[in-house]
Amino acid sequence: MQNGNRQINLSEPLPRIVNMAYAASIVHYFSLHPRRLFLLDGMGALLTAATLYGSYRFFSNCFQLPEDVFSLLFFAALYIAVFSFINVANPRNYAVFSLRFIAVANSAYAILTLGIVLVSFRELSRIGILYFCFEMPILFFLSYVEFRVAGIVKQQHAENPAPKP
Repeated sequence: MQNGNRQINLSEPLPRIVNMAYAASIVHYFSLHPRRLFLLDGMGALLTAATLYGSYRFFSNCFQLPEDVFSLLFFAALYIAVFSFINVANPRNYAVFSLRFIAVANSAYAILTLGIVLVSFRELSRIGILYFCFEMPILFFLSYVEFRVAGIVKQQHAENPAPKP
């Protein structure tokens, strides 16, 4: 099949949405700088909390969700942000545990969001559906990166244990 000047081969597989080499370079970068991963996670969670608060406070019918659902999502995002910023301030405190904990928290938040979208699909506005559908893949990718970085950091600590005082 021809499309203009370019020939299209329909037997070739579709390109991947996420280039795994790119994902590996992101994992490598954050394994060298885990504090920056916590900073990125904290800023993202704070942005999520601010978006939820602002949309409910100033545009109450923007997402068309009940107040208790907004409160649950807002406080969960706020707790994730606080935990991430604490780990930015104390980088050596249980880095592997903290990375795994925050990865599980982000995955749980994404699954909770997916459940809310599925249960409240008819009540949600189009803006709400779009917002949550854009947020979930970002959270799952961030969780993937955090789990991978935790594994690399654990391996680095096993190979180079810290000297005892």
